[in-house]
Amino acid sequence: MHLVQVPAAECDLLRTFVFSSNLAAQELTGDAAASVDIERVITRLKGSDESRAVLLAALEAPSLGDLGELGLPVVRGEADALGFVWLTLPLLEDTDTLELDVVLAPDLLPLPGEELEPEAREVTEALIDASLHAAPLFGRVRLQWWTDRAPGGEWEEQVTVAQYVVDLSAVQLGAATEHSVLRDLDCGEHTHDVCRLLSIFSEDEDTGKLVTEPIRWDAERLRGARERLLDRRDRDLIVLLRDSAGRALALAQATHHEGTTVAELGAVVVERDQRGHGHGRQALDALLHSMHLHWPHIEHLYAAVNAQDAAALAQLNALHAREITRLTCFEHRGYTPANE
Repeated sequence: MHLVQVPAAECDLLRTFVFSSNLAAQELTGDAAASVDIERVITRLKGSDESRAVLLAALEAPSLGDLGELGLPVVRGEADALGFVWLTLPLLEDTDTLELDVVLAPDLLPLPGEELEPEAREVTEALIDASLHAAPLFGRVRLQWWTDRAPGGEWEEQVTVAQYVVDLSAVQLGAATEHSVLRDLDCGEHTHDVCRLLSIFSEDEDTGKLVTEPIRWDAERLRGARERLLDRRDRDLIVLLRDSAGRALALAQATHHEGTTVAELGAVVVERDQRGHGHGRQALDALLHSMHLHWPHIEHLYAAVNAQDAAALAQLNALHAREITRLTCFEHRGYTPANE
């Protein structure tokens, strides 16, 4: 088995990764629309001021290429891949953390709930080992892996997230509370309220034992997020609820990628002193109305919530959401650069 780095350019290995990643997502969700295109993956690999990504592949046979930043060949030609590991490096918060996602080749991919075959286990272990060695080279001491299989060893369970899908054609829309609609993070006069509520959401989000730095939203951060959103060809909807005096009470958000029929639920947050009055559900209902108006082609809404968050689960159940899978974040404390 031989490890290589995949470049941020269209090539055979990157096409194989996209196919394998989409197949894994579709097997997990049961939804053929759960996919990404190669242009979006290339954009992620090119990085931004928010995060950067590195893609490694395990090959059956050695392949030539110039050495990359990790001392591995950067391979652009054809090669038979056994699996991949996608490494994400946050650059604004959690800058001690390396996030990883393992994607196996189609012939090694188990069905949901099935155990890994010996060869698949060997490939996974090699990719995880490569991630552990890469972490100190990037100055990262924490590795976080979201998976539906417990890795054991020194990996410690942090939080389990339940992933749901809502069939929007089956949702009965009632009357929507009066609200403001903000598109693609162009918030104008609402910028202050949006930043405050998004910051509250980040501070109050239930992440179990997983320790994360809250995002401090301000106008500059919002402008940067809008630039990245448009660069990825994503779209965003925010609805903002206010009381009769004009005070912002709640916010709900969704995003989707151009050319797809699925969207993802983002923040749903209520001012701390206004909770318990149904404003969260009102904001969610207003968001669904806005999606129906502005994104009529969207068929499914995906949502991921802490599996122990009773309030969030109740909101999704009210929309007849269907649970499709659960993923657990496991954390490994890697070596610091000084130990290398």
